Amino acid sequence: MTSFWDPFTFDPFFSDITRPFGGSGDRDRWNTPLLTDTGNQPGALANTGGRGGALTTPSRGWEAFTRAPRLDVTETDKEYIIKADLPGLNKDEVKIHLDNDVLTIEGERKDEREDRDGDRFHIVERTFGRFRRSIRLPPDAQVDNVNAKMENGVLELDIPKNQEVREQRKKVDIQ
Repeated sequence: MTSFWDPFTFDPFFSDITRPFGGSGDRDRWNTPLLTDTGNQPGALANTGGRGGALTTPSRGWEAFTRAPRLDVTETDKEYIIKADLPGLNKDEVKIHLDNDVLTIEGERKDEREDRDGDRFHIVERTFGRFRRSIRLPPDAQVDNVNAKMENGVLELDIPKNQEVREQRKKVDIQ
């Protein structure tokens, strides 16, 4: 059996949003087949949990691992900034949508290789195909004011924070 290192396994930010406190869903991540056909299935890179919610992690398997856009998520006092590497794509080939506070980035890299008689490929490392990446936004994200720009294959999303929603720590007395 072949395996590869999954950088999202122990990262709490990239957890199953349908089971924020773990539970039986965590066992499922170890039982996922290593190689997956991402094809046209709706959960290709943003798998759906048992309750129909999207995961923030790319689905497991070499195909999904190599096609999933890599993200940087940064938080400031006023906004969240998400940067996604989408090399070789222009803004017309990328779609972004929000559904129930889940931000989804999707698109497709077309195979540019021409099949010519006599050509022999010695190394093929670039990946092609559809991709989808979803991430649940925090409660204080202003989903109506998301700004997106794309430059040199890097998509940047600026999501302002709602300053009125503040997470407050409250003491709970035990009786």
